Amino acid sequence: LFRSLKCGPNGAYPVGSVANEYLFTLKGHQGIIDAIQNVAESGDFYKGIEKTYGKPWPQLRKEMADYLKLVAAQIS
Repeated sequence: LFRSLKCGPNGAYPVGSVANEYLFTLKGHQGIIDAIQNVAESGDFYKGIEKTYGKPWPQLRKEMADYLKLVAAQIS
């Protein structure tokens, strides 16, 4: 599942899908929409993410990576 980081049908789409799933577990569909809007309004990815999820990006990124590792371990 996570063998390739190239784009395309055999690429990083599974990783992005699991990352999106993680964000969904935090605040649902509306949270993802809010994140996109907050990033667009602020013009700053990091500020928009923190405003939406209440965590700085480095912390959220680590939690997301831990979730990705858990999912990868379960399918291996």
